[in-house]
Amino acid sequence: MFGRIQLVSACSTWVVRFVLIIVAISAVTSIAASDATRQWNFDVFLDEKKIGFHKFFVEQLEGDYRVVSSAHFKFNLFFFIPITYRHNSTEFWRNGCLASFESITRRGGKDTKVSGISIGNTFLVSRDGETDEMHNCVRSFAYWNPFFLTHEYLLNGETGKYLPVTMLKKNTQAGFTITIKPPSGELILNYNEDGKWIALEAQVKDVGTMKYILAE
Repeated sequence: MFGRIQLVSACSTWVVRFVLIIVAISAVTSIAASDATRQWNFDVFLDEKKIGFHKFFVEQLEGDYRVVSSAHFKFNLFFFIPITYRHNSTEFWRNGCLASFESITRRGGKDTKVSGISIGNTFLVSRDGETDEMHNCVRSFAYWNPFFLTHEYLLNGETGKYLPVTMLKKNTQAGFTITIKPPSGELILNYNEDGKWIALEAQVKDVGTMKYILAE
């Protein structure tokens, strides 16, 4: 019985780590002024096995932006524990900062809803009947726009937490990579020479390597 309790506890820990990385991925932001709309359709793999998809749609509204993302993953943890994950979010950006956002995440048959809005010089985030205040110009994990990643804190769209992060940029022959390190996990983003986000890789401890690859 004690062994089973340990296994359940370990499974919960790995699920939390996996979700934190996924949620970070969900928070794509605005779009270049030269494009009215842009889409990213990623196939998602865990240790080379396809487990689902993650789609992003960004629409320019004059100087503002609307960003919609949706993810669906299904895989087995430790080979025999089925995991299903769905995440949907909508963000509105103004002057390079979040104006508001809403997200809903379903895992384990439970829905989690989080929302936020900028009022004056304060950004309010609500979850489970509680509200947290943050300073103005909050940003989420803006993978497509490396400039936004220079913030010392980035918002987790599922938990509503403002996470301290570090960023490292490295030039490559095909473009450049950016490594983001929140408190848990590490994300490696790949960009082509035009600065377009084209791939992502993340190591999920004791679970495997998760990769995002643009669908053809």
